[in-house]
This record gives sequence, C-alpha cells and structure tokens, in this order.
Amino acid sequence: MLGFLPLLLAGTVWQSESSFPADSLLTQTFLTTPSVFHTEPEVLFTNRPQHIDLFVEFPKETLESVRLYFRTDSMTVWQEIHLDYFRGRYRYLFDPNAIPGTALDYFFVVTQKNFSIYADPLDENGKLNPVSKPLLDPVKYYRDKLKSRQ
Repeated sequence: MLGFLPLLLAGTVWQSESSFPADSLLTQTFLTTPSVFHTEPEVLFTNRPQHIDLFVEFPKETLESVRLYFRTDSMTVWQEIHLDYFRGRYRYLFDPNAIPGTALDYFFVVTQKNFSIYADPLDENGKLNPVSKPLLDPVKYYRDKLKSRQ
C-alpha cells in the first residue's frame, strides 16, 4: 500500500494543474487588464535563441499559472509551456535551433487562484490575437537594414 503513495501524490499534483486546450482558448473572450503585458520582439532570427517575456503585475501568491502557448509553421499542435518568474518577468527562451520552423506564433494565458483568466495579446474585442513572427536570417536582415539607411 505504501508503495503506491508516491504515485497517488504525483497523480494528485498532476490533476491540480490547470491547463486549457489552446484551440478552445482562441475562441474565448478574456478580461482586459494593464497588469498583464507583453512587448513583442522587433525580430526573431533563424539561428539565435530569443527570450520571450511576459510582465504580470499581480502578486505572485495570487497566481495559479502563467503559460506560453506557441507553435511554428511546421507544427500543427500548440505547445504549452509553464513559465517561471525571473527578475520581474515570466520568461521563455525560444531556441529556433532546437525547434524547426520559419515562423513563430504565440500567446500567453495567466490564471489566478480566484479563477480569473487573462491573456495577451488581445484584440479590441477581448479575443486572443496571437503574435506571428517570421524567423529571419540575421545576415540578410542587417544587410537589408543597412541598405535602407543609405
């Protein structure tokens, strides 16, 4: 009987995690708040890891979870990542060397212990509007940027 105790506890912890299917999230209307915000990176490169940050101004003890949902153009299913707090923000290191694709789509969902759910980015109607970014060749990007200044 005691041999099953770790499995029972692990199952209980796993079941208490709140997770939502990404496709169902795309059809919901969310609460808007200035306390959850993300500034998208100007550019994402094909061969350089990039931090994707979300700032949440709710007290940490009120949060159930902070999650990033992402997919590249080579994926059909959204990947869900639980974000950890890091120096005033929630952060994920996206590494295009480890995840194949030529474009990245992503959004964030913040769940509070009082069952409030917030998301970012949202459109004017409170619907999710995922960030869509192409993954660019850095050499070509900077060469084109230099040419545009001349």
